[in-house]
Amino acid sequence: MKTRPFWTRLTTGHLLALFPVGLLCVAALAPVDETDLWWHLKAGEWMLDHRAIPRTGLWSWVGETRPWVTHEWLFEVGAAALYRLAGAGGLILAKVLLVALTFALVQRHARLRSGSAAVAAVVTVAAGIASWPFWSERPQLITYALAAWFLLTLDRWQRGERAHVWVLAPAVMVWGNLHGGYMLAFLLFAVYFLGEAGAQAWGRWRGEGARWEKLRHLGVVGAASAALAVINPHGPEILAYPFRYVGSSWLTRFVSEWQSPNFREVHFQIVAAFLLGTVAVLAASPLRPRASQVLLALLLTFMGLHSLRNLPLMILGLAPLLSEHLRALADHAAAARAVPAPPAADSGHLWPANWAILAMLPLLIAVQAQRCRRESVRTTNLPAEAVRYLEEHPLPGRMLNHYDWGGYLIWKLAPRTQVFIDGRLDIYGPKVADDYGKMHFIQPEWRRVLDRYRFDWVIWRRDGALAQILAVSPDWERIYRDPRAVIFVRRGGQGVPASDAAPDGRSR
Repeated sequence: MKTRPFWTRLTTGHLLALFPVGLLCVAALAPVDETDLWWHLKAGEWMLDHRAIPRTGLWSWVGETRPWVTHEWLFEVGAAALYRLAGAGGLILAKVLLVALTFALVQRHARLRSGSAAVAAVVTVAAGIASWPFWSERPQLITYALAAWFLLTLDRWQRGERAHVWVLAPAVMVWGNLHGGYMLAFLLFAVYFLGEAGAQAWGRWRGEGARWEKLRHLGVVGAASAALAVINPHGPEILAYPFRYVGSSWLTRFVSEWQSPNFREVHFQIVAAFLLGTVAVLAASPLRPRASQVLLALLLTFMGLHSLRNLPLMILGLAPLLSEHLRALADHAAAARAVPAPPAADSGHLWPANWAILAMLPLLIAVQAQRCRRESVRTTNLPAEAVRYLEEHPLPGRMLNHYDWGGYLIWKLAPRTQVFIDGRLDIYGPKVADDYGKMHFIQPEWRRVLDRYRFDWVIWRRDGALAQILAVSPDWERIYRDPRAVIFVRRGGQGVPASDAAPDGRSR
């Protein structure tokens, strides 16, 4: 029998395996647009230069003497090294690769559960659309990829396949040095352990044989993971840090990503549609989910509805479950209508159409890549012009900065100029965060707080309430303004500029 040329072997199955992940990579190929990334890069550069781990809140005149648990140090070093090597383009490429890895694992898991390439492809794209707003240049992306891998590995272990669960223990050690989300690994261990224990107990009650050695295996892996997790610059303290951080009630008041999602916003409505669709499919499915599946779905749904930053984890965890029951529901509906199953075929005769569809991906990638070359960093939400002015006209004294800009100001101006606050809220604590909130939202004590910290100058959003008030205050003088940012100095303070001329010809 004559072998067909390789280019004629691209079947519809291959297309369904490649196209969804490729399409999501196109969506991920976008300019850097993450404000917190910049202090991560600064921390990584400092560690590369000093070959040490910072222990106090560098680059902040408020936090410089306060302890700083650099629990994401490995991500920061890697990101800084990549930035030195390839600039912002390297960070964009890393983001795309992490998104590709995450959804390749999700698609493989969905295919394992459903046995259908088409169902797995549809669910993978749906999960990608629902989680797309959360794809940013932050260590959370690594947690998404590792969570998808852990879910796939533990599911294969539960099915009795050779899953190499022992590899998860050293993976937890690496995860714990990359991002605080490593605690999810222990939650997953607990869910699968309890689910399997319940299944074994039920089987024993029914007179079936129980395989307790399987549970012992997972228990040993969990214990080894806990032991290896302390191998990091902070030792056993790293185990308590996530609980201390998440247990801080003031964080949920101050940081929007720790709050529950607002389903009036469009992207959260897409997430709600994904969640409600999953619930509807499960309700109509003829299959009964396993105990571990129910526990996992409840845990991840609670986490996602409690804090919107956990919504991607909820989506990644529900996707394989949705695919399994969607396939079962489709088969049940087809059987009820007595529709015969389509004949098995490799669809090899469709290879020209498959290649034509697949060829769309490099074209789309080329278009997006060209866009990223023109604008590798999106500065829409950053005070880029104001920072250029400050680099040319540095201001002495204590700065009050907008919270969203703290990381970028650290990246561009530190250590010469130190910020008041930035995304490292665990350094500052509830008192500083509360004081900042009073000034940001012009609460009754805002003026007293402003005077108590003895700020010499302020950089703020031009349309912010504080900027509007300082513009008419006799105690403050505006020395810079652009369409995005405004800078004020206290009259008679250290921040009074040497020149009285308005910068760049802009009106004060």
